[in-house]
Amino acid sequence: MTRGVLLLLLLLAGVLASPPALAAPKKDECIAAFDKGQRARREGHFKESTESLLVCSQQECPAVVRVDCAEVLRQVEAAQPTIVLKATDAKGADLTDVSVELNGDLVASSLDGRAIAVDPGKLTLVFKRAPWDPVTVNVMLAEAEKNRIVAVTLGPPAEPPPAMPPVRAIEPEPKRDLVGWIVPGTFAAVGAGALAFAGIVRLGAGSEADDLKARCGPTCPESDRDRLSGELVKANVLLGVGIGGLVLAAATWFILAPRRPQLAMRGLTW
Repeated sequence: MTRGVLLLLLLLAGVLASPPALAAPKKDECIAAFDKGQRARREGHFKESTESLLVCSQQECPAVVRVDCAEVLRQVEAAQPTIVLKATDAKGADLTDVSVELNGDLVASSLDGRAIAVDPGKLTLVFKRAPWDPVTVNVMLAEAEKNRIVAVTLGPPAEPPPAMPPVRAIEPEPKRDLVGWIVPGTFAAVGAGALAFAGIVRLGAGSEADDLKARCGPTCPESDRDRLSGELVKANVLLGVGIGGLVLAAATWFILAPRRPQLAMRGLTW
């Protein structure tokens, strides 16, 4: 085989192996794509309109058609709404392995946080992640509404926190009645008064005893010694009354203290 024949075969193999070039749109195809894109835009089918306008905006189309087509395409892109899909589990953790269907068509096999161009109007989105139940969301989207976040929670609900023990109500302290104040107060007043008088009498008797000792000593009259002895007895009696009054005051203070009501007895044990 000569070198020329070999070169010819190699060139022929390269031509056969190369992919066929894309056919450039014809003039009538450009005009038809422009009309179709405008009609789809008026009907609210922005995705279909974009696909048609991309055809008539190619360099091969006539300049007049291409310029008008590019302008309409810019308007459609500005008016086309977009959504951002988001899914979390019951604990709030982000999920990515979630597929989403829009009006029955798959629009996302996973979630990556990117905006998705959609048509305006009512959208029915179904979020799916095995083995959990799918979640359906209905959204009303307006023209030119960009990056509308559509978020759902998938999976079983999170376990509730452990229940707190019931808080026992604090019962207010019962108030002491009038008797509980008067009786202990009376005993306390009597006891304190008796102790005060006992002290006064005892001081007077001591002073008188010192005076008798200095004045007459053992030769003092019997009447003076009896009077002094009587004062000492009176002081001791008042001292006893004072101490007893204070003891009774303390006792009645606790005896007459208010009590919380006791629970009623539910039954008797024999």
